[in-house]
Amino acid sequence: MSLDYTGANNGLFTHLGKYVKYFNQFSDEANDGTTGLDAVRKAILDALNAGAQFVAVQGLSSDFEGWKVSVADQRGTLMSYALKRLQDPASVLRQIDAATNDQNEILRCVFQQMLTDSQTIQESSVSIGSVSAGSGNIGDGKVFTTDILDGISSPGARSGITYPSMYDYAGLKTELALPSESMTLECTQADEAAEFSWKGEYPDPLGPYGLGPEGSGEIGTVREIHDTTESILTNPDFEDFTTANVPDGWDIVAGSAGTEIFENTNLADVSHGLKSLKYTATGGASIEISQSISASSLTGKQRYLVSAQILADSGISSGTFLIQFEGTGYTAGSTEKIEIASASLPTAFDTNAFFVTMPASIPSDFKLVIRWSGTPTSGKSVYIDDLGIAPVTYGGGIGLGIVRGPTLFGLGDRFTFSVSNTEGVFQQAFREMFGIQLPSSSSPTISDTLAQ
Repeated sequence: MSLDYTGANNGLFTHLGKYVKYFNQFSDEANDGTTGLDAVRKAILDALNAGAQFVAVQGLSSDFEGWKVSVADQRGTLMSYALKRLQDPASVLRQIDAATNDQNEILRCVFQQMLTDSQTIQESSVSIGSVSAGSGNIGDGKVFTTDILDGISSPGARSGITYPSMYDYAGLKTELALPSESMTLECTQADEAAEFSWKGEYPDPLGPYGLGPEGSGEIGTVREIHDTTESILTNPDFEDFTTANVPDGWDIVAGSAGTEIFENTNLADVSHGLKSLKYTATGGASIEISQSISASSLTGKQRYLVSAQILADSGISSGTFLIQFEGTGYTAGSTEKIEIASASLPTAFDTNAFFVTMPASIPSDFKLVIRWSGTPTSGKSVYIDDLGIAPVTYGGGIGLGIVRGPTLFGLGDRFTFSVSNTEGVFQQAFREMFGIQLPSSSSPTISDTLAQ
């Protein structure tokens, strides 16, 4: 026996679709612009107030608010019945190898069973807008956002529902953002690794099954990524050179100390602190250093943000600059690196960064490499400073990291951006009811018509 997804009589999603249909219908009817609760209340109040029948409508508004609470309670009750259907031992639990009838255990097993059976629902589409820095910001750092989930972190929470983490989320595009939300980050502690508060919009006062609009509310705090960098990297800011022109903690792979690789103390070419690393091309094929990364300092399937301050001489015409992780059995994805054609290298310090999801098993020879290859233009130099790395912070269904620039953040520095989500019917329902997303595609095997 196997899990029946869409059978006419016993299909799991055939049955769940009924709950989802009326879960949505209760909300749609209550919010209808003509016959919904607010519309009906307004029509009654407008008519009776126009005739000065003020006593006749006393208490009417509070009654309507009470009816909204009732609708929210009805939607919550439908959710509990949907969960009961998922908890059926014979048709679900034994078919998905669930060990208990715990909600999160069931949802995790359903997700895995759908992957095994190549079953999908209609995908949702999340968009993250560009980040805007406040006009009065003191610091020149940046906020980087990601729509990719990892397998370790909770993607967020909404109105008391905490979204569970799932190993199988690692590398998936999020479908857990709200339909429309503005996000704000504000610096509440200004220091070397500043702290920011992260807020979404005001949540529905009626809770997770209310009539909307939805909001993530107070999401939490985010530390600038250098708060944890030195627990992963040694000498990430290139301040320490016990041996002349050899940065402590780093191995020279290509090039020579004092010929192509230098300890730079010219403050004009330093982003943070008193020193930076300098590469100078002399006609050789490449210049490279690397640092071995202890597997115990990273977590498999967790997503990280890696950053660097980079400055280059003008007039460089050849070569490619690269920062990435390497190791046996691991290949960095196309977006999991800083890779810049030498002719496009910045001539003023610029914050460059990339997101990377760590492999499930960290290679024993895992390392971070900084390579300038392709026979860079002889006599030209590149300066590298203030490397950073930290796990991504998730909230509101998306992830982000904050990176300082040459000028540190100040109290009250702000960043804003918007998030939107065009949702499939089942995917929206599973987000609202349970705080999860299921395997999805643009051509699903399980049609949304089952819930319409």
